[in-house]
Amino acid sequence: MFADSMMMSGVAGEGSYDITNSLLFRGAQYLTRTPSVAGNRRTFTIGGWVRRGSLGVRQRLFYATNGSGDDSTLFNVEISAADQIQISGGATSWRVTSQVFRDPTAWFHVIVIVDTVTQTINLYVNGQQVTVFATSNAITANLLTAVNASGIPHYFGRDGAGNYWRGYIAEPILIDGAALPPDHFGQIDPVTGSWRPKQVLGVDFGTNGFHLGTPWNVADLGGDASGQGNDWTPVGFAASDVVGDSPTNVFATLNSLTPQSIGTDYAYYGNGNTTLTNTSAAGYAVTLGSLAIPNSGKWAFKVDKPATGAPGAGFAGTYWFAGIVKLSQAGRRAGVDGLIWGGAQAAYCGVSDNGCVCNFGAGLTNQSMSSAAASFELLFDFDGNTVTIKRDGANYYSGAIANPGEFVIPFAYAYDAGTTTARFGGFIPSVAGYKNICTANLAATTGATSGTFIGNVNADGPCVYTGAVPETLSVNGNAVIWGTHADRLATGFKIRTASATYNASGTNAWVATYDKKPTVGSNNVPATAQGNP
Repeated sequence: MFADSMMMSGVAGEGSYDITNSLLFRGAQYLTRTPSVAGNRRTFTIGGWVRRGSLGVRQRLFYATNGSGDDSTLFNVEISAADQIQISGGATSWRVTSQVFRDPTAWFHVIVIVDTVTQTINLYVNGQQVTVFATSNAITANLLTAVNASGIPHYFGRDGAGNYWRGYIAEPILIDGAALPPDHFGQIDPVTGSWRPKQVLGVDFGTNGFHLGTPWNVADLGGDASGQGNDWTPVGFAASDVVGDSPTNVFATLNSLTPQSIGTDYAYYGNGNTTLTNTSAAGYAVTLGSLAIPNSGKWAFKVDKPATGAPGAGFAGTYWFAGIVKLSQAGRRAGVDGLIWGGAQAAYCGVSDNGCVCNFGAGLTNQSMSSAAASFELLFDFDGNTVTIKRDGANYYSGAIANPGEFVIPFAYAYDAGTTTARFGGFIPSVAGYKNICTANLAATTGATSGTFIGNVNADGPCVYTGAVPETLSVNGNAVIWGTHADRLATGFKIRTASATYNASGTNAWVATYDKKPTVGSNNVPATAQGNP
């Protein structure tokens, strides 16, 4: 499905800058600082790298207020419940994007430039200036904003009423007193064409300027690296909230864009899309991972199973299931279980709560059954064609497997209330030589140019993994309008229409083109999350 390409040694690495970690905001955490000395309230630049977790929920990225409701005492940068970026004061919405930002599969870079002397508010996403807005209102000339105001609390990750950020943040930054364009903070990668971070050098941060997370340090989460000593206070974070997922090494997580079933959706995603909670004791919650892996090499991931009902015999009695599924078969038929076994047992390899270990159609191996909570580590050796499964650290199963013959993608399935934790990326496998699923461990690839998917005639349509960002897409011979018929993603596309023209029940054929050299190779920068249209 994908074409491996040669790594372009020495090209993408020139002048590159790696961001080594990020801070996970799980929905009740934030950073805060109240300036004791006023800085420049008219001119400043603020921004950072973000990866979304929860979608369709109002979330504050940056917020400054003393509790009053006017434009001089409140400044806000948020992603709204409609997934639009909004920049506002207490009384005026200055900018609301027409674009929606609902791609949780990768990172994107946000820079907001404010200069009230010239009545300027500019927004840049991934280095590109946003020029089309659903709402655009002038900011008052020479307005003294809440930013850099003495005595006004500033926040990353919440407002006074909550509205917590749910996702990841890397290297938040504020330049007090200067309107700096985005090329101070990033640059276009010469190989991939993607926006990538660069080291911030030669910048006067000003009185209240700061640069956090370079890298995040568990012992000093709010430490300012700008040299200004403007440290922030972290609230609610645990040591485990400093994670290796970053704009230069994207971890595989659960993909919340994967449609769960026809009918009621019982899936709730949390903790930066590393947990899947089934909100029903008798409903399906199923999801695929955000990154696929090739059928070569050694790969491992860990999935923690909650306590479930007493499982019955065979897959008909399964309450919980995790493993990998052939990419060409993922979501191959409609229905509550169509996400993972539309191609029957030949489509997948994994382990269930009732002890069934499936091997790409080569049969089932029945291990001991249990409804108790357990932690499973799955280790796939596609060079030797073996699988090893560990349960709570002890060997549970080991045997030969059939090579899938194509890319595969991890999944988790639950038919009972409880929370499954998936560590597809970001953990250290217990056996040397195995790799977890992240872009740093994946070889360079170019995106698939054609394929098929099974439609569901639903606005929450299929999510198709192509391995890169499509420039154009047609479905069933019909040109797709991004943001209307489908969303463009860092890893493929998501159907967003119930129209049978693009999302017919049954097989739909698609064709994609690419204007860059997309790659997720370890020497290159992965694609950024996409806005639509």
